[in-house]
Amino acid sequence: MPDDPVARLWQATTVLREHRGDGHIGALVAAGVDGCEALVLRVAIGTGSSREQIQPARGWTDDEWDAAAERLASRGWLDPAGEITPAGQAAHQAIEDATDVAAARPWARLGQERTAELARLLAPTALACAALLPFPNPVGVPRPVTHSHVACR
Repeated sequence: MPDDPVARLWQATTVLREHRGDGHIGALVAAGVDGCEALVLRVAIGTGSSREQIQPARGWTDDEWDAAAERLASRGWLDPAGEITPAGQAAHQAIEDATDVAAARPWARLGQERTAELARLLAPTALACAALLPFPNPVGVPRPVTHSHVACR
């Protein structure tokens, strides 16, 4: 770990983000969802991200995107208009639940009280950084709940 406190925080949050991301990939693979399908599903769920934003950011062609949507529709997860179905919503929720379970181990070790304290301490920094990101964005950072414009350092 770096000696600098900001660098240490950056490294620790990066490790946690990567840990969660790896668990999410595992949940997607276990559900039989490929990369493009995951993004089509994410757009269909209505996370605030659009095809026009995510598709070029991730480099999928129109043919690849449309084929992924067709595969999801064949599973009953999208309707003919490309909207999420109840089965698609349930599948998405199962993937998110599996991701949460996989990501919980470091937080369980830290404990509920210390996790809440860490969240409280980091909230101003997270909100300041989120305020500088465009919304919607391809990484899924939500719209800030406050209009704080404190500089992200």
